[in-house]
Amino acid sequence: MKGNHVLCAVVAAGLLLAAAVIAEAHSRDQKRFEKLYYDYLIPDTDLYYASCKVCHIGRGGDRNKRKLNAYGRALRRAKNAGKEPVVEIYLAVEERDSDFDGVSNGEEIRLGTKPGDAESHP
Repeated sequence: MKGNHVLCAVVAAGLLLAAAVIAEAHSRDQKRFEKLYYDYLIPDTDLYYASCKVCHIGRGGDRNKRKLNAYGRALRRAKNAGKEPVVEIYLAVEERDSDFDGVSNGEEIRLGTKPGDAESHP
């Protein structure tokens, strides 16, 4: 019985560590996005208030928060295609229209809208 408790504790600790690593990676990616596109993060725009929703769907605490939106999936594909460093990954998808709203990702960012949300467009 004691072995089961130890095993559960080890598994729980591992899950917490994995969640912390994922959260840190997402936070790091968000900071890189904000640094690259700082000039376009204008108050009172969709992009300014988007935070994690630039790349993800769902609300804070929502299990869907981990799911990527169309723009997030485009970034992941660029990364998987071998684009490095991170700046190249963002630049690689600027010309695409990930959410199919008729406006390129780069143009949406420059105009303060979310490139992964078809309802957020200029």
